[in-house]
Amino acid sequence: MTPVRASDSEREQFRSLLIRHFEEGRITEEELGLRLEGVDRAQSLEELYGLVSDLPHLSPYDVARRRRGATRGGPLVWLARRVLRRR
Repeated sequence: MTPVRASDSEREQFRSLLIRHFEEGRITEEELGLRLEGVDRAQSLEELYGLVSDLPHLSPYDVARRRRGATRGGPLVWLARRVLRRR
């Protein structure tokens, strides 16, 4: 069976999810950077899910709600934006 290709929108959702896990201390800055690089390289949904398979499940609603609050600023938001700008 052919893997299902990932869309840009799905990649963005996984980026948001990884940033949330970083903000909550589940992954380090280094892990975040590596996993975000993996998101950029991923061509299939299977590859994307593999990047978060060891992390607890968060619903898309939880991630979106957290991101709205996070945009107000703070050191973790600054760091995540800095990591994302490297791309």
